[in-house]
Amino acid sequence: MSWRSYPFLMLTPAIITGILLHEALVLPENQYFSGLLFILIVLSVYLVWRRSKAADRSPLLVVVLLLCFILIGLLNSQLVYLAQRPQISAATLHNCNYYLASVDSKVDKTARSNRYQITIRKIRVDTAWQQLETNAILYASDDFTFNYGDIILVKGRPQFLEHQKNPHAFDYARYLERKGIFLQTYCKIDDHILVGNETRSVRYLTLRIGDFFEEILRQHIGTERELNMAKAMVVGRRNEVTPEMENVYEITGTSHILAVSGLHVGIIFILVSNIFKFARRNRLRWLYYAIILFSIWSFAMVTGMSPSVRRAGMMLSFIVIAEMIRRKSNIYNTIFASAFCILLFSPNLIFSVSFQFSYAAVLGIIFLYKKIYALVFVKNRILDFFWQITALSFSVQLATFPINVYYFHQFPSLFPITNLFAIPTAMIVVAGSIGVFVTSSLPVVPDILGRILEYWICGYNEVLLFFSKLPFASLQDITLKSQYVFLIMTLTFLSVRFIESRKLYLFRIFTFVLCVFSMLVFYDYYAKSAQTKVVVYAVRGRDYLDIFSGRICFTNTNQQNEQTRQDTYFSISPNRKYHLIRDIKTLSDLPNAQQIGQNTLIALNGKTMLIFHEPYALNSKADNLHFDYLFIGKKSVPYLEYVSKVIRCDMLILDASVDANDFERISNQVQANKIHYTARDGAISIRI
Repeated sequence: MSWRSYPFLMLTPAIITGILLHEALVLPENQYFSGLLFILIVLSVYLVWRRSKAADRSPLLVVVLLLCFILIGLLNSQLVYLAQRPQISAATLHNCNYYLASVDSKVDKTARSNRYQITIRKIRVDTAWQQLETNAILYASDDFTFNYGDIILVKGRPQFLEHQKNPHAFDYARYLERKGIFLQTYCKIDDHILVGNETRSVRYLTLRIGDFFEEILRQHIGTERELNMAKAMVVGRRNEVTPEMENVYEITGTSHILAVSGLHVGIIFILVSNIFKFARRNRLRWLYYAIILFSIWSFAMVTGMSPSVRRAGMMLSFIVIAEMIRRKSNIYNTIFASAFCILLFSPNLIFSVSFQFSYAAVLGIIFLYKKIYALVFVKNRILDFFWQITALSFSVQLATFPINVYYFHQFPSLFPITNLFAIPTAMIVVAGSIGVFVTSSLPVVPDILGRILEYWICGYNEVLLFFSKLPFASLQDITLKSQYVFLIMTLTFLSVRFIESRKLYLFRIFTFVLCVFSMLVFYDYYAKSAQTKVVVYAVRGRDYLDIFSGRICFTNTNQQNEQTRQDTYFSISPNRKYHLIRDIKTLSDLPNAQQIGQNTLIALNGKTMLIFHEPYALNSKADNLHFDYLFIGKKSVPYLEYVSKVIRCDMLILDASVDANDFERISNQVQANKIHYTARDGAISIRI
């Protein structure tokens, strides 16, 4: 088979490799590097073009082409990064006193404030205005709201996002930077003036269309919970679904029907293609395909052109256009072609969870659905319908469960049952909502349809609530590393291909990959069982410390405190899960720990460390104490003179409770070979 017949099966992985290389490498930010890559790319393309007739028989040309597109992915990612990052220094932003911005999103309500995405157009530094044009996140007090398109003058200064400084914790700043957002700012009610409003953008039009359809749903669905579910499934407005119901859908493995995505676009495709099936005849073929494309992108407009809907719309558009021009194409090549085009314009989408889920689910359906469905033959049409849904659910879950476990550390064990009505519910809600929209000007009919939708969603919610309360509804706290995700997907593919083709070489490859996977898991388990580590976390204003001894964690955190529980969930627990901790105890339970007054003296593997709080209990010990590691927090600051005279250490570690103003004084007074300030340098992990 010629690779030129299905080029994107090779080129898309190449461009993804380039994007991942850009993430791993630190590249120079000058034009010489970009120019060199550009020349190399042009030269490579020229060589391949000159020998295109022999390309199928020349491995060298294939390698050159792959390297070319790897470089395209690398260079494109670099150019996108440089274009999105604001060309301004933190020092300049520090002197900013006003900025002019436009609001680019609807309000997103958080626990403490309202959140918006804005475009900062100008900033005033001292008395001079400077052009900026960069995206930012604006947090505003919840006693007022902005509308999309508002142009506001704000008193204040933006600042660069602060990155996560704790190991394996979610880095929200990096997440935003991949979306082209590098700055954040805060606005109070008295610190802004509404200058004007822009209403001529496509984005504004899509939001207004969404508002119109949302209002129609509100008029005909009475209960708030069911209305919020319908809005999420049809209009893409998920922010008003309660956290409790979000959790229920996650536990039962049905949260995919809440997020408008490929499933909902597929439902629109099925509905429209069946309604206008008569137009598929030769003379009206162009009309049939035009109506399908119009319907897909009209639905995308209703949902505000969300990224997931745009991706699904592009995938389906590629398939529809290929069929319309009667081009015989491999379905995998078509899917990979859509991914290629998307990543060419937005390379950072490869790191998007929804992007990975979308393509994994689609490829899982294409590769697995027919094979699973063929395992059981059902004569009864009704039972066959539910078996189709079950087979579809299995194909999606098999393809996406490694990604689900990697990001969310849980697996919905009851998904075959809960998904029996998930897809029918999504179909009924989407079709019923369209019926409400179409008949909204008629009497009685939209009210009847709205009531049917309300009762159906309510019944489905109650079923999910029942299943979510079962003790085995979801497997929690599962940790999976990124390399394991790839290996599990490879094993799934190889096993299915072997069962299908019965070729021995596939079994041999499967056995080899399984052995590699088993060895990595065994080594990781063994290494974590023998580990001895001290971790000081970088949580501002806190002095959190963990000591890992095997798979037991000894900690100074107090879980009775609500703030500590939040800090633990976001900043500390990810590191404990990564190290496979199975039991958590207090620091006083550590066998090698000795309490001396308020101080804690620890001896581990020949290393001594002191968690210092006050000097009085140490006065009688010695006049000159030496430790390998000395931990100092805010409570220790008043006793710096004593520490400087009595205590010596190889490494001084200041926890994040120490103020920045005290850092210079401490570093000048305390004698140490090395100093680590967690609030500045990030968390520190010491292998003992």
